[in-house]
Parts: sequence; structure tokens; C-alpha cells
Amino acid sequence: MSHSPAERPALAYVLLTLTTLFWAGNALIARALHTEVPPATLAFLRWSVAALLLLPFAWRQLAASWRLLLKDWVSLVVLSILGVSTFNTLLYQAAHTTTATHIALIQTAMPAMIVLLSWAVYRETVSRHQTLGVLLAIGGAVVVVVHGRLERLLHLDLVAGDLWMLLAALVYALYSVNLRRAPRVPPLAFLSASFIVGAAALAPLFALEAWTRPAPRLDTELAAAVAYVAVFPSILAYGF
Repeated sequence: MSHSPAERPALAYVLLTLTTLFWAGNALIARALHTEVPPATLAFLRWSVAALLLLPFAWRQLAASWRLLLKDWVSLVVLSILGVSTFNTLLYQAAHTTTATHIALIQTAMPAMIVLLSWAVYRETVSRHQTLGVLLAIGGAVVVVVHGRLERLLHLDLVAGDLWMLLAALVYALYSVNLRRAPRVPPLAFLSASFIVGAAALAPLFALEAWTRPAPRLDTELAAAVAYVAVFPSILAYGF
């Protein structure tokens, strides 16, 4: 479906807002399951299911684009490991020792990191509107988290999970900045290929966790959680 030039900016804002909402749900689920599902296991299940769900819609584009993907395989592998494998595993690791609120708060630093890395690596000009947008996003999240009482910031204790999440935010900023290097293929082809490569990169960690930790209980709660993280913060958010 085509959209007029006037509609496109509004559509972009809607899609980006939904993306943020889906990511918030991802943080909540990561925290809810942190005692039951190891981080690499949840990440592997998420991306494996996402790849399987997306494949029926993407296989034609994927089949038509395999030569271009193979030609630019280095970019595909690097982006997949950064944005699919590493970022989400670090986020799930963070959820083991910090709260979903802290994850969401630290995640608001990603736009600022993206802007700074774009300037540092590619010398992109940072407009006043971009700077204001980043400051408003971070400031708004801080106000919500501290319930309008900024003195609470003095009592926020950083734990290991906060540091894991800071690293995750930096990894995702690197992914976002370097998306310009993605193989020049249709979006569904790139998404499905990166999901497959990302899941494959997680397979050894998944196997290690399966060998060294108790298996998570297979029930409807876990199935619903995996379905959510596979569809909303994965297929839809990354597509948006």
C-alpha cells in the first residue's frame, strides 16, 4: 500500500512508537522469566521462532537475493551478531540482576548513542531538532521512572545488570549506525537472513546452557512469552 508524502512522516512516528512499546514488553518478559530461562536460551528460542514465522513470507525474496547476501556476507554476519545475537542476549542477561524499569531507563540512552556514533564514525551532522529529541526522550523517561521526584536519581543503585544493559545499548547503537552497510536486498530478505544467522550464532551458547543448567519448564506461559518476543519485538519491531 502506498502512502502520500504527507502521510509518510506520520506513519514513521506511529511505527517507531509501536517499536518502543514492543521493546518495553520485551523487557518485562525478560524480567518475568529471569529465574526460569537462561539468557541465551531465551534469545535462541526468540530468534529461531521468529525466523520460522517469517520464512513463509520472505522465502521468495530470500531465494531471489541469496547471491547478493552471499557476496556481502561479512556485513550480514556482523550486523546479525550485533543486532540479533548480542544485543538481546545482553538484555536478557541484564534482566537477571536488574529491574525492567532500569532496563527501560537505560534503553532510552540508545538514541543518544546512535546520534553520537553517527557523528563520530560517519561525521553526520547533528541537528538541533535531533539533539532536542534525544534530550526530551531521556528526560521524559527519567521523570516517569522517578515519579517526578528528581532527587530519587541520587538513590538509584547501579548493579551488574545495569552495566550489562549499558553494554547492550552500545551494541544496538553500533548495529543501528552500521545498518547503512546492510546488503542491498529487499527488507524481508535481510530480516529473515539476519534472524537465521543470529539464531545460528546463538546455537553454541544455547547448547552450553542446555548442558549446564536445568531445562526451563515447558508450559503455556513460556510458549506465550516466546510467541510475544518472536512476533512483536522481533519481526514487527525490527521491520518497523
